[in-house]
Amino acid sequence: MNAAREIVEKLEHEYDLAEGFLGLLRSGTFDPEGKERLLSILASLELGDGPIEQDLVRHLWFLPVFTQYQKERFEFDGGDSDAVDSTLTEVVNILIDVVGVP
Repeated sequence: MNAAREIVEKLEHEYDLAEGFLGLLRSGTFDPEGKERLLSILASLELGDGPIEQDLVRHLWFLPVFTQYQKERFEFDGGDSDAVDSTLTEVVNILIDVVGVP
């Protein structure tokens, strides 16, 4: 299995409603350990000079959008939106470091 596929599988697992950080977040639960796991997955990304696997691009693009949406839901439901906002900032910062900016 190539490295990009492995990262995609790990990211997909994070949407699991029972134990994935993003799945739990979607159901209104903020899991600090899951947050660290997600950030670790993102920090392990190493993009070469060649094309990037489409599934990986899809996940990387969607993560900030998804997290922002969950922040708004947490605010509406009276949850700890600051924790979600902090996660969003960290996700975006890692993606900037890994992917770069034009």
